[in-house]
Amino acid sequence: MRCSSLISAAARAGGRKLFESGFKEWGRAMQDDLDDGMDWLAKRGTIDPARACIMGASYGGYAVMMGLARDPARWKCGVNFVGVTSIELFFDIAWADYSQSDFIRYTAKEMIGDPDKDAAQFKATSPLANAAKIKAPVLMAYGAQDYRVPIAHGERMRDALKAQGTPVEWIVYSEEGHGFQLEANRFDFYGRVARFLGDNLGRP
Repeated sequence: MRCSSLISAAARAGGRKLFESGFKEWGRAMQDDLDDGMDWLAKRGTIDPARACIMGASYGGYAVMMGLARDPARWKCGVNFVGVTSIELFFDIAWADYSQSDFIRYTAKEMIGDPDKDAAQFKATSPLANAAKIKAPVLMAYGAQDYRVPIAHGERMRDALKAQGTPVEWIVYSEEGHGFQLEANRFDFYGRVARFLGDNLGRP
C-alpha cells in the first residue's frame, strides 16, 4: 500500500512539473516542442521537411503565426483559424468573454505572463509585433461572433501582413463563434484548406 502511495505521489509531482514547464513559455519552449516534433518526423522519413505547413486553432493559431515569424525558413505556409495573434491584445481586449474573469486577473499572469512585468517578453513573442518576419502565405479564418478570441486578433494581423505584401487568404463566417459549428461552414473551410495546401505545397 505504501509503495502504491509513493508511486502515486511521484506521478502527481511529475505531472505538476510537466504542467508548470509550460508557464510563460508561449512562443519559446512551447514553440520548440513543435519544431522538435517536426524534426523527429522528418528524421523518420514520415514527412518532407521542405513541404511542411503549420496549422492550428485558438492557441494553436497563435503557434502558427509565431512559428511563421520565428522560423520563416521552416514552414512553407500556415493555416490559422480563430487564433490569438497578440498576447497584449489577449489581456487588453475588453469584449472577450474572459476579460473580467479571475483567470485573466490572476491565473493568466502566472501561466502566460504579466502584461507589465513581462512586457518585453510579450513583444518578443507576440506574432503581431513580429509580423514583418512573416513571409509565407497564410490562410486565416475567424468567426464574427467569437468572444473567446475576438476577430480583432485576425483583422490586425491580416492588415499588417497585407501592408507588407505577405499573401493572406482571409475568411470570416458571420454566424460562427470560437470554432465552426455549421456543417456548411466546416465543408467550406476544409475545402479551402485543401486548396490552399495544394497551391503552396504542391499536389501529389
